[in-house]
Amino acid sequence: MGVGFTGTFSSGLYGGSSSDPRDSFDDACPAGQALTGLAGRLVMFFRIQAMGGQCGTVSLVRSVATPYVYTIDVAPVGSLPMRGSNPVGTPYSIGCPANHVVTGIDGASTAFNVAAIRLRCTRFGLMGSRGSYALAEISTSYTFSVDAGVSSASPYSFACPANAVANVLFGSAFQELYGVGISCTTMSLAIR
Repeated sequence: MGVGFTGTFSSGLYGGSSSDPRDSFDDACPAGQALTGLAGRLVMFFRIQAMGGQCGTVSLVRSVATPYVYTIDVAPVGSLPMRGSNPVGTPYSIGCPANHVVTGIDGASTAFNVAAIRLRCTRFGLMGSRGSYALAEISTSYTFSVDAGVSSASPYSFACPANAVANVLFGSAFQELYGVGISCTTMSLAIR
């Protein structure tokens, strides 16, 4: 048994976009991985200046001590490219707790940029018994919000469908981040 991924569900683009199509990005975690966090730079009272995703490998682990007991573990492995090339701002980093993956985002944006973002993080497990296992959300939490403090920003929110995890960070950026969104894929059990 293992974990597989199928299908794609995308949020909207929160914030703005560049008129130059070369500024669009669509950064996917490698196969078998999901988003586990974000890092970048923040300019207070203005915008989130830069952003890059952090990925982790999702795997099904069988308990050595107890037969037919499985957990879904997430091992951090790397980062996606940083988007927003101007090196101004204060660094930030937000990440899901151990063995959790990103399953949604919320925050605030203007027509021109992203003002705040927070991650919805979920821990998945296997429920059931031998021969009838099913994926289940064990716990959900939220990271603290990276917030530039822009009072004119409007709220946004997106949650992946049930049993789906975020594995793509997309948006628009050049010297600064204009807009951002996520794409999700459904996690499933792969019986071998």
